[in-house]
Amino acid sequence: MKALVILILIVGGALSSCSKFESEVSLGQHRITYKVSAESGLWYGKYLGRNGEVCLCEAPYQPGEWTHSFATDNIPSDLYIQVTSEFFDDLTLVNKPDVTASIYINGELADIQTNSIADGKVEAKYPSATVFP
Repeated sequence: MKALVILILIVGGALSSCSKFESEVSLGQHRITYKVSAESGLWYGKYLGRNGEVCLCEAPYQPGEWTHSFATDNIPSDLYIQVTSEFFDDLTLVNKPDVTASIYINGELADIQTNSIADGKVEAKYPSATVFP
């Protein structure tokens, strides 16, 4: 009997977490996704969130393969992500690890950039004329 109760709790927990995920996905009709890929494996930076707020990704550094998605009813007028590969104290160091940032809207690529600012630094934005606040 005890095993049956534990099994019911496990199955119930799995089903509730699945339904929670489904409700989260349906919170908006548009899905915005930021992706980062860093050659060195680590990065830091900032991006505009769901409500236009600046979100900082600072130390501890973020993993090199990073994805952040959110659902919204309206596509934000500005989307932006700025990323720097691992922090290097020596500013004279050249050939810093490559870093790529991309923005997807409803699964379609809106912008992708690799080292677009300087060696080891990148920014992706939508629309392309947007200036980060």
